[in-house]
Amino acid sequence: MAKKLINLLIETTTESRRLRYLKKIAPVFSVSILVFFFSLYIISLIFVKINIDNYNKTREAIDINEKKIISMKSAEALYIASINVLDKIGRIKSGQAKIIDSTLPVLFSLQSSDSVIKTFSVDNKGPVGLSVETSTLASMEEFVNQLKYLEKEHNFKDLIARGILRENNGIYTFSVNLNAGLNNKINE
Repeated sequence: MAKKLINLLIETTTESRRLRYLKKIAPVFSVSILVFFFSLYIISLIFVKINIDNYNKTREAIDINEKKIISMKSAEALYIASINVLDKIGRIKSGQAKIIDSTLPVLFSLQSSDSVIKTFSVDNKGPVGLSVETSTLASMEEFVNQLKYLEKEHNFKDLIARGILRENNGIYTFSVNLNAGLNNKINE
């Protein structure tokens, strides 16, 4: 058998000057890039931490302000309701409600100790509705007679009393509907 020789040594070739320079500078360059990356990473973590702290402070301020707003909502609702009531009163006083201004005092003057107007509704066009409670039949008849007198005296029209009920406690309730026009002859 013949012996073969295998050469395991690699022949050395001379490296160029640039390649030797790159081999020396590549590790330094990669370490500097790694340090630069870690420094940017640490700076970004610090930046995020500062922003989280600012966010938490802002969130706390918002929560405090929301609690103040919630505590003031009831007062605000009261103010809004007051403004609405004052607006309605202003409309009534403005002359748009001449029927109300002229009818209300006349009808409420009919009340006595035995007869009380429980509900009252009036429209600017003239319809008026009353719910009346009386303690006896005689006081109910007296109230109706006074309404009949007002029908003639103040030009109320279509006077209708209906729905007489006697409650368990002996009080009589009934409803009255009438029409009060704009040209009533009501003396103030």
